[in-house]
Amino acid sequence: MKINKHKILIDIDSIIDTRLGALTKSHPKLVPTVLEGDKWHVRWYDNLEQFGCTIEDTQKWLKEYENRDKTTLRQSPPSLIFKFIRDYIEKYLTSENTNRDTGLPTIYLNTEPYNLINEEIDDFVNIVKINTACGSVEAVQIKSITVDVIRKYDVIITYDYHTVLENIGEDTSVLKEPLVEHLLVIPAVYKNKQNDISEEEMMSIMEASISPVISCIILPPGWFSSTVKVQNVE
Repeated sequence: MKINKHKILIDIDSIIDTRLGALTKSHPKLVPTVLEGDKWHVRWYDNLEQFGCTIEDTQKWLKEYENRDKTTLRQSPPSLIFKFIRDYIEKYLTSENTNRDTGLPTIYLNTEPYNLINEEIDDFVNIVKINTACGSVEAVQIKSITVDVIRKYDVIITYDYHTVLENIGEDTSVLKEPLVEHLLVIPAVYKNKQNDISEEEMMSIMEASISPVISCIILPPGWFSSTVKVQNVE
């Protein structure tokens, strides 16, 4: 009998903080201020106005992130998401519903949108292996996480989730066959501030709208952010 291993899909933009890498390129002098205390890790929005900058600064930063490449990766520190993965694997292995014959899950690292050579891909695969204690890690290149892609994996961890939700919303197959047996892990970071409701209420609304279609965990943005903090900035 064929045994299906548990499959986890995660992208490079989740395992390292490429948002901070892009900021290092667009506004290097701002990085120490952003990393002071918990400012970066508790942000609800990907904008720089909350750090005393202008809308133009935000636009420049987001443009840098949109055009991120290998030079961005070199400026990007690892994120805290590895701890989440380790905790998830531990819970998975100790769950009563887990088939012990499947062993450790297989992690699939999505290298999009980066054009990496084989040696660089191997380096990232080894980073995932070391930080998750999961020996089975494979690199894949998936341009868009569609419903068909989601059905191939048990867990999908991604930072840039808005396109994923749009893809789910546009696919009518989920009406007949929801994705509730699949888990989507995303950050609580929003595009636009809603003045009439709080961020906590926004999270509740998002969870309520997503959960009937796909199982979802919305994590504080700190899980996807740099492990580095600056405690005191003059």
